[in-house]
Amino acid sequence: MCLPNGRRADLMGLDRKGRIFIVEVKSSIEDWRVDAKWPDYLDWCDQLYVAVPVDFPQSLIPEEIGLIVFADLK
Repeated sequence: MCLPNGRRADLMGLDRKGRIFIVEVKSSIEDWRVDAKWPDYLDWCDQLYVAVPVDFPQSLIPEEIGLIVFADLK
């Protein structure tokens, strides 16, 4: 989904109350470290989540954003 600031959200949706959420998917620690654009999404949603694999060190994710942990799909 293209945002007004030129960023593209991996996933964007509405909850039942009409609040906008964005999910940024990160496949690895390296992906998280080299792609630090998540703050650019905050103005365009009510809640931001980061989706990471089960073995990702969750302590790297800032407390102000949500966390989704996905299973290895291999």
